[in-house]
Amino acid sequence: MACRDMNRIIADNPMHCRQWPASIALENLSEALGLMGPNLSFFVDGSYQFADVLQVLHSCDHKRLTALLKKFVCAAKLNGQEVNEGAFNIVYGGDLARVFDVFAFVCEVNYRDFFEQGATPPEQD
Repeated sequence: MACRDMNRIIADNPMHCRQWPASIALENLSEALGLMGPNLSFFVDGSYQFADVLQVLHSCDHKRLTALLKKFVCAAKLNGQEVNEGAFNIVYGGDLARVFDVFAFVCEVNYRDFFEQGATPPEQD
């Protein structure tokens, strides 16, 4: 099965994301679940609220969370252009909410089908 693409408008900007290859998707899913636990599901299904964002920010190691967010967010093209880690601060500076919107978009593209099969994240210790 080929990786699928998805497009969405986020904050008046066209965004594009292609699913990761299986090995990368598995690595990233394991990392995200290990860090965010059941909170990841809110981003995958798009039901997250501001309180969920605050919970994640409060409960996760800040350096690991920042690295994870950058990895996911930089997987989406903005206006047809790749956003690399060097441009991350320029593109998303002053708009932290958009970081989480794009993060959720990338989560949905890569993992929504998986979670819809009934797989739910484990309860956090």
